[in-house]
Amino acid sequence: MVLNSKFDSVRKYIRQPFKHEKWDYAQVIASSEKIRCEMGAYRIPDAPGESILLRIFSDDFYVDLLNTGKLYYWLQSKLVNKILIRRTEEGT
Repeated sequence: MVLNSKFDSVRKYIRQPFKHEKWDYAQVIASSEKIRCEMGAYRIPDAPGESILLRIFSDDFYVDLLNTGKLYYWLQSKLVNKILIRRTEEGT
């Protein structure tokens, strides 16, 4: 269903935001050996801004939908023993 053509514009936007917009997000590698059968999106009520967790196979992606710039630092305090990667994708 996710690969349905009606979602093409959403996939394109996530991969390449509009000019001067950016996606600041954090990626946590949950397991490099085991792929989860679970996928989902969850709101994180105690995180800064309006934050969500996208759980996809072996990775968790945390996104602050309001781009407050505080999510990564909040995650550092919560996920002490996890591999946390900060990523920024900016449109051109």
